[in-house]
Amino acid sequence: MRLSDQLQSIIPKVPEIQPLLDSLRQYCMSENTFDETDFRRIMDLVSTTTPNMTRLKLNLPFQVLERASTSATLLLATTFACVANRPEEYKRLETLVLDHLTDTTVINICKNHIDVGNTIKSFCMLKNLVLSFKRQEPRSSRQTSFTKNLWLLIRKATKLESLCLIGWNAKRDVKVRRHRHSVGHNGAYPLYIISIFG
Repeated sequence: MRLSDQLQSIIPKVPEIQPLLDSLRQYCMSENTFDETDFRRIMDLVSTTTPNMTRLKLNLPFQVLERASTSATLLLATTFACVANRPEEYKRLETLVLDHLTDTTVINICKNHIDVGNTIKSFCMLKNLVLSFKRQEPRSSRQTSFTKNLWLLIRKATKLESLCLIGWNAKRDVKVRRHRHSVGHNGAYPLYIISIFG
């Protein structure tokens, strides 16, 4: 469903939003607005017409709607599906950079076995991995789930030579000024972290 359709459903409850929607429609909510379906079509085209692609950078949308928005999850799952299903004779992905990856997105990806399979297949030949995080989950149980899922995926990148994690810090609320850095790792696999910025 397009964003315009979702916001249109709000008008009966909040009629004052109509002028805002009219102004948004002029810039970013027309019938030609780029949505997840368009993204899938473009990603399919890119992944099938670039047999020598070994590097990929994906700048996920900065989610201002917090956990209510699934756009980043849909786009990331779509990307991994396209990368994982490239023809066997194509070169494998060796470098992956993900910007604005949220802990919520990692948790959501790992809830779906098809998405997990595509992600693992995309990670298996990686040599370089850069992840820039935006933490959204305030509850420690969700942060623990995020940590376990993330390391599950990273461990599947058995050829990894470099790993860079940026913005690892857990989400803070207004009551908490200090928090612990929860970077768990069981040591079963060699781990080389280039840098961690908080």
